[in-house]
Amino acid sequence: MLHEEHGKLFATNTELAGQVSTLKAELESKTAEIGQLGEQKATLAVDILALSERKKGLAEDVSTFDVHVAKKKLESSDLEASAAQRLEGIEAAITTLEVKERDLSTRMVKSREEDDKVRASLALWQRKLEDQDKNLRIREARVTQQEESITRNHNLLNL
Repeated sequence: MLHEEHGKLFATNTELAGQVSTLKAELESKTAEIGQLGEQKATLAVDILALSERKKGLAEDVSTFDVHVAKKKLESSDLEASAAQRLEGIEAAITTLEVKERDLSTRMVKSREEDDKVRASLALWQRKLEDQDKNLRIREARVTQQEESITRNHNLLNL
């Protein structure tokens, strides 16, 4: 019995020794992890400090940008007012040009009508002049025939 108990105790002792070894290995692993976490914590603290500084810089940049945006809005308002004035001037000029265009269109229509009348009159005169020219040529041809006839008769009389 004693021997059995001793065997059980030895087995229990061996098992506990194995567990102690495992726990020591885990302890060393966890200690190493704690060391790494400490390093990470220090690194993160440095990163947090850097980000805090960057946040301050960005806040200043945002403030500067807000001032810039306010100036641009003011400039934009001034430009819009100026553009509105220019647009009014352009619209007035367009209206004036449209009136002038209508006047010119009316004049062009009248001028075309007058040109058509003049062309018709010129065509009539041209026909009259062509008729007169035709009549003159006919008369001239008759005169030429009569002259030739007279010349022939004169030549016959002189013979």
